[in-house]
Amino acid sequence: MSPARARDVSAGGILLDRPLDENPRLAVIRRANDWSLPKGHVEDGETLEQAAAREVREETGYTAELLGLAGAMAYRQPDGKAKSVTYFYFLRRDAPDPGTELDGVASIRWLTFDEAVRRVSFDDLGEFIANHAPPGPPPDRRRPWERFLRLGRSVQFERLETAITMHLLETRGLRNRPRPHDTALSSELSEERASLWWRLAADNLLRAARSSASKRRVDAAWDELHSAQRLSLYELDDSELAARAQVLRAEAESKLDGWRRTAALAALDRPASWPPRSLVAAQEVLDQQSTNLYVKLRLASHRIIAAAVLLTITIGLLWLATALGAFTGIEVDGPFVLHDAGLFAGVLLLGMFGAMLSLSLDSSTGPSAKSRIYDFMTTRVAVPMARLAIGAGAAVLSVATVQAAVGANEPWVFLAAIPAGFSERLVRRSVETIESQIGK
Repeated sequence: MSPARARDVSAGGILLDRPLDENPRLAVIRRANDWSLPKGHVEDGETLEQAAAREVREETGYTAELLGLAGAMAYRQPDGKAKSVTYFYFLRRDAPDPGTELDGVASIRWLTFDEAVRRVSFDDLGEFIANHAPPGPPPDRRRPWERFLRLGRSVQFERLETAITMHLLETRGLRNRPRPHDTALSSELSEERASLWWRLAADNLLRAARSSASKRRVDAAWDELHSAQRLSLYELDDSELAARAQVLRAEAESKLDGWRRTAALAALDRPASWPPRSLVAAQEVLDQQSTNLYVKLRLASHRIIAAAVLLTITIGLLWLATALGAFTGIEVDGPFVLHDAGLFAGVLLLGMFGAMLSLSLDSSTGPSAKSRIYDFMTTRVAVPMARLAIGAGAAVLSVATVQAAVGANEPWVFLAAIPAGFSERLVRRSVETIESQIGK
């Protein structure tokens, strides 16, 4: 690094008291007139990482471990010149000696990221800190009854949270791995933005996904996360791009058809190398297919919920009609199921018992457990409810039919309600059929 460039370039550190995934605090230092982060000019012969580590040690007294690149920001000095500083994450290790003299620092405060945003003296630095805070858990907005039933935090929302966190950690790992010709540490902010334009866009999209997730806008969060994941393909080197291209080709051949399959395979049709933009195009087609499938599954789940509610209401109305004597005109000798509300309720219970036996026989690794429709929490409630309603209704219909055929005085006919309850398996088969048709 030339002396002229060294004087123009600065590096600093976000010094943490614990790892990023453990809700850390960071060190904010007070100089004569302001609160800021440790930073300073890069000296001759230093890399940005070395300069940042030195400034952290000189201005906080801590020996720290480099965790990785945080990002770069621009600021304007009092003389009007625009400068840039590249920040790195550091994890503090040994406590400083009591007699350690700090370079121009009056005091140090350990603050949360939110507190640091409010404490620092410069708005642009506060915005930088806010944008590079580790992801935190979204607020728990469940009502008491939702907490009890665990319906507020759905499976799909938990999957979204996990996907965002994993992508954040994977991206940091990609950016921080050693590479022979890494341009991530460009000394001029304009050069960094020109050569690594996708990083700013990917980081903004990831922050948008975290914001949407905290507001429980699941669909928007997934779209933003997928966009961030596509831009992260630009982080890969040639060998990684080649491997990813093979995976995308196999996925496209397996999942896509029609124009989407043609478009994805055309983007991946390269004899030797794959530019990132080609993989981004293929991945976008696959993401669109996944989004369309998700929307269709959600619509199908709504139909299942509606069917479950209607079946339950129909069974209730049928019992009420029996209680009001609506079927007394049917001439059957003996205790007929459609003449007595208590007998009707007993047959319903026997049918539900048969349905529950059938449900218990379903293996946890069976087709229904693997169905993506079951990822919807409401569907996990609606499908069993529909199966119980089908079992109860089939029991009443079966017992009434047998009684009408052989007479109501035979006590064994009521036991027909239990095997009749097994007809609820039609619901499971219907769900599997719906999903197989949607997936084509």
